[in-house]
Amino acid sequence: MIGRFITVLSLLAVPGLASAHVGSDPLHGSYLGGFLHPLLGVDHLLALVAIGVWLAFQEQGQQRVVMPLTLLALAMGAFIGLAGVSLPGLETVIALSVVAVGLMVGFRKRLPVWAAGIMAGGFMLFHGAAHGAEMGVNSNAFGYVVGLVSASGLVLMSGRGLGNTAQKLHQSANRIIGIALMLSGGVLVTL
Repeated sequence: MIGRFITVLSLLAVPGLASAHVGSDPLHGSYLGGFLHPLLGVDHLLALVAIGVWLAFQEQGQQRVVMPLTLLALAMGAFIGLAGVSLPGLETVIALSVVAVGLMVGFRKRLPVWAAGIMAGGFMLFHGAAHGAEMGVNSNAFGYVVGLVSASGLVLMSGRGLGNTAQKLHQSANRIIGIALMLSGGVLVTL
């Protein structure tokens, strides 16, 4: 297990892999580009998995509210970025979102639904803005955002499944996942 963790951290040390924001990618402004982005961008993949794992130990009613809100905020952020609105500290907030949610997972912190929605939605607004800012003017913005939200929803559900499985395996499993997320987010902050 430690060997796998070191391998993941080593991969995160390569800046090109840790940041999926590549404006020169020909797929970037297409449905397929949007769909692949959360799967291939380590920072976004970690953030989505982290939120999914964290949602696994929230109440069922919260999951039904926060998950769609998270995806809506991601889409809104993408269109905000496409409109040219620049959010301060974009990449730093993205990396810190992994650290923050990792802490929430590690300590199994539950929040009221309004706070959970603000936290997850706020983080995803920044993630979406990063995507939107990089879409070209001639790109298929709608197709890209639909692909982005589709794949992000699948990753969120996978993270929730990971969290559910971890809870069934051992009580400390979520702590281990939380620590791994915090460390991974810390590496992203330094890139």
